[in-house]
Amino acid sequence: MHPLVSVDGKILDVSEASMPITAAGALYGSGVFTTLRLINGAPFQWNLHAARLVDGARALSLPGAEGLDPGSWLADLKALAHANAAPTSQSRIAIVEGEGDLWFAGQARDSRPHTVIFTKPLAPPKGAASVGLSDWPIHSGARLRGHKLLSYVEPWQALGEARLQGFHEAVRLNERGEVTGGCRCALLWEIDGSLRTTSEQCGGVRSTTLAWARQHLETSGRELISGAYGVEEIDHARELLLLSAGVGVRSVSSFRGRTLPGDSGDLAGELRAAYRAAAGDGA
Repeated sequence: MHPLVSVDGKILDVSEASMPITAAGALYGSGVFTTLRLINGAPFQWNLHAARLVDGARALSLPGAEGLDPGSWLADLKALAHANAAPTSQSRIAIVEGEGDLWFAGQARDSRPHTVIFTKPLAPPKGAASVGLSDWPIHSGARLRGHKLLSYVEPWQALGEARLQGFHEAVRLNERGEVTGGCRCALLWEIDGSLRTTSEQCGGVRSTTLAWARQHLETSGRELISGAYGVEEIDHARELLLLSAGVGVRSVSSFRGRTLPGDSGDLAGELRAAYRAAAGDGA
């Protein structure tokens, strides 16, 4: 991570940045975040990321959610990137609920949320991933499904267990056994000449990188079909890709021990090259 962070528009050394330990964001993980890329000072897919933050804040009923100003976040992000001399970098923006009662029981919440922004260097491109199957389910009927919440412990633990088992990522299922995505990545696969991904109704987090892939494919007349699919879909996929702002587009070399094309796949080659051209060499 770079040495400077932005807290409510103030640029501080990371060692000096702080907020009250009684903030609801600290006590309950009440808040939302997004991870994005800056390319020569311009945030990639800014409108989608800003909308994701606003929608998540409203879903959480954060105080002041209706008056949030994405324009101020953008200005703070650009100022921080300049201060860190990092015009091309990766950033995380978090909207964190402020002061909260430790024994909160429905009292009115009246403190405005904090905005916290970090930047760090873009990670270098990674090789093909090995993917397993997680036993951490997602409930598709949860009211906050689809939002990227600060209370991120379940996907983090699921990813940690996958890595202890020797995988880079793992597919998570919902209560009906439908694929929801990876622990932190969206999934896109090709099977029988059809390009598929999971429906948001299955419970996965809304992915800005998947939105980019859909738009890219549509420009060449190809449809990316969203639906409710069991894990057997991926068991028989010809190619499987991981997508996120952090990893970009990453190919998969094996799923549950079955060998896949990895970087040599046609779809992987096309989307990796296109994303790298659009979003930087870290893709």
